[in-house]
Amino acid sequence: MKINKAFCLFLVLAMIDVGLSCKPPTTPNNAPRQSSPQAKNNMDAAQPPMTMMPSSEKQMGDGFHGNHKLVVPDEISKLYSGVKIRLEKKQGGYSEVFDVQIDKDTKLGDSGLTVNVITFLPNFFMDRSRISSIGTDPLNPACKIIIRESGKQDFNGWLFAKMPEVHAFPHEVWKISLVSGIENTR
Repeated sequence: MKINKAFCLFLVLAMIDVGLSCKPPTTPNNAPRQSSPQAKNNMDAAQPPMTMMPSSEKQMGDGFHGNHKLVVPDEISKLYSGVKIRLEKKQGGYSEVFDVQIDKDTKLGDSGLTVNVITFLPNFFMDRSRISSIGTDPLNPACKIIIRESGKQDFNGWLFAKMPEVHAFPHEVWKISLVSGIENTR
């Protein structure tokens, strides 16, 4: 069967056009347009409003292919003082949970590893420009963490309690995972 070059070109252009038109239309401020009340309700459920609650913000490289603004609502900063981190040997035989305060270096036993939790988000959310939490309930717990080991490059990334293999700490002996947030007792 012989295929016409013009027909092939038409198919390629059609596929490109379909691919480009599959992107959601945007408004001048780059926010997705709402095509119906149903679509608006779905969109509102997926994203927190921009004026969610008072928060602290900082620009950061987040390990997700670009820079996002980290927005930690004040309510979360007041509610959570740290996280529980599990350290375990990949080959088994050892597992221990450590309480780690936010923004304090903590040695993980005799492993030679030190961690510093930058922030904890009980319900991690990310869009094109920011990382934040939708409310205070621990529905998708995550923490931004720096893991140090003498003589090796620091790990600077996110740990997810419900998806521990996503962006996992790469180490030949140890596995580190987020267990939960620690609520303030004050």
